[in-house]
Amino acid sequence: QVICRSGDTISFQDLDMVSVNTSKSIIVVSEAQDGDTDRTLQDSRVINSVLAICGREERRKEPYHIVAELQTALNQPVIRSIGKDEIEVIVSSEFIPMVTIQASREIGLSVVLMEMVSFEGNEIYFLDFPGVEGLAFAHIIYQTPDIIPIGYIRNGEMFLNPSPSDMMQATDRIIYVAEDDFDLEMKPSPQNIRNLGDIVPRIEQERPAEKHLILGWNQNLLGMIGELNDYVGSN
Repeated sequence: QVICRSGDTISFQDLDMVSVNTSKSIIVVSEAQDGDTDRTLQDSRVINSVLAICGREERRKEPYHIVAELQTALNQPVIRSIGKDEIEVIVSSEFIPMVTIQASREIGLSVVLMEMVSFEGNEIYFLDFPGVEGLAFAHIIYQTPDIIPIGYIRNGEMFLNPSPSDMMQATDRIIYVAEDDFDLEMKPSPQNIRNLGDIVPRIEQERPAEKHLILGWNQNLLGMIGELNDYVGSN
């Protein structure tokens, strides 16, 4: 069921009208009003909305789960200082160029990304997994054949594609890919696990220059060029 309401996103009365305190998640989108294309003004409206949600006296005791869209990365420290642990920030001017460039370099990546963020097939999940304390990350991979662990979260910091020898702590959350979000059980560790010391780190090689063509122009182009520069060498 989709319910639409009109109002002011910084009005305490309007926030009560949409029952902000009972929401599982709150998504604050960046929007242009009356044809306004100023990214700073769009971000200021998002910041004020988050301030109204988190700063109101009638707010609930339990933490909110807020996802806020910003146009410029420079405003991240401001909105994070307001939302603290209750907020996740998506900077669209960084995310879109990043995905576009990576998809241009890896044929089929767009299909994989759509699979990961859709509700069909496999998705990415986060799990508080008891019993991982003292285990190396590689052993978790071997002992959970029904999922694909890709990282973990420790004290609010995310570690993707970690070293196989990273030792897990009791409060770590496992990040994994699976078809469904279900209760998992650790399976017995196989006997033929390779010695973690045998895994040789990849040797960085000099990146060759490449030729790419970009047709058209929009506000994300500079971000695309910066992202592409991280992958290729100089001419």
